[in-house]
Amino acid sequence: MYTTRTLSQLKQHPELLGDPPEGPNSDYLVIEGEQYTEDTVPSCFGMCFVEAKLELPLPQDKRVIVEYKVSPDGQPPRFLRGGEFGWRIVPNPYHFHLRPAGGLDPKLFDRLPSFDFPLSKSCSTPMAIGRWYCPFLFVKEGNLGNRVIRLSYYGMTLERRWKKVFTCRDSNDARVAVSGLFENEVSCVGKWRAKWDEKKVDCERMIWYESCGGRVSLRREIVEWMRWEDERRGWVSGDEERQMRVERVDKFKGSGVWTELGCYVLVARFSLKAIGEELVMWCEYRHFDKMKVKWDKL
Repeated sequence: MYTTRTLSQLKQHPELLGDPPEGPNSDYLVIEGEQYTEDTVPSCFGMCFVEAKLELPLPQDKRVIVEYKVSPDGQPPRFLRGGEFGWRIVPNPYHFHLRPAGGLDPKLFDRLPSFDFPLSKSCSTPMAIGRWYCPFLFVKEGNLGNRVIRLSYYGMTLERRWKKVFTCRDSNDARVAVSGLFENEVSCVGKWRAKWDEKKVDCERMIWYESCGGRVSLRREIVEWMRWEDERRGWVSGDEERQMRVERVDKFKGSGVWTELGCYVLVARFSLKAIGEELVMWCEYRHFDKMKVKWDKL
């Protein structure tokens, strides 16, 4: 997975590339950023600018044109002779625009979403805590040729929310027992629940997610990265059916009579999107070590 760094950041702080991003299978993407004039060369006595790069690293959200001499005694292009020009870059992005993606937000990853919402809601408002990029070669969906033209990277976002997994109504007892098997890992392709088997990996190290809405495959490295990211925050994998047994008892401590109880679990959702923010699939990890209840009373 990639996080981004702008050219202006690297010019001011080259040490940013010294240490790779945290986590397995991770690296950096260098993008042009907003400091566009810093990456141009003045021409015509300063009246215009030529899009040229004088040094590495090259921005990965641009098309770079490289020219070579053909004959052994041919004259190389001017920018290969060590002159004042560098690599020539197309001024506009090619079919995509990469927004900054800083990875996990250190100010938010230890913060829980707000629990201030009515019991009638099945989940809370999602809290975005991270953004990354994934190369298209690590994802299979649709026609390969169309994907090469349409995009080069997929966006990956991480959101947290509270999700209702149990409800109980009209009980005369002040105590409510929650007992049973609950799904702790869920995936969807489009709007449909998906099935997958992490033990079945094809020759390209792809894991297939299949639903009524289609099929999407992810490289095993991406799946391992998502699980690593959540396991270090306390998520525990379930059984072979991706279920976990929950046993707990909650007691109503307020005054009056309660009419409904809702039990919520903390959910971390990784959403894979095309560059145009079109949702491709999502994977959800449910943290049953972090549960809260809401009571509705008369």
